Amino acid sequence: MPRANVRRTNEWDAPSMLKVYAPYVGNGTSLDDVETPPLLDFVARVDKYTYSHGWVVGEVDGVTAGFAYISENADAPEDIWSRDARIYVAEEFWRRKIGSAIYKLLLDILVEAKIQTVNARIKLPNAAAVEFHKKHGFGVSREEKGICVMSRTLNTEIPENMNRPEKAYLVLNDMYVKSRAEAEAMII
Repeated sequence: MPRANVRRTNEWDAPSMLKVYAPYVGNGTSLDDVETPPLLDFVARVDKYTYSHGWVVGEVDGVTAGFAYISENADAPEDIWSRDARIYVAEEFWRRKIGSAIYKLLLDILVEAKIQTVNARIKLPNAAAVEFHKKHGFGVSREEKGICVMSRTLNTEIPENMNRPEKAYLVLNDMYVKSRAEAEAMII
């Protein structure tokens, strides 16, 4: 059985995450970059989104297998109750439930933070990514300009006295510990 670890990330994970990300840039499926970003730029990106929205990394036997991060909703940055998610898994770890484990923890954190909707933007054609997101409760919202936008409504209730969601990176409680253990148990 592999030694699995699914957790929040930090800027020290950036070099190994960039190795996972670079092939997505190279094959044209990244929406964010047309060239692999320099390491220092990627470290700055990890730092920015870790402490404003949240990143999750999955490791198998000490090797970074994949990661996901949350950013503002590209369609409505002013909507504080919705976010966009991106996920990247190294090809050698496909079909080992790494992506599912990473999404498990990430989505549980978003539910705990009281985020209402999460979107995924997929550069087409990419049937595997569309199917992966459908498996995780996302539905196709629209397709335009070669991008499929998929959305998932999270089962969250907003307390009456809450005027903004929790910062996802601050969610550290029993749910986080339990969700991490469940995510790690999923990896084969």
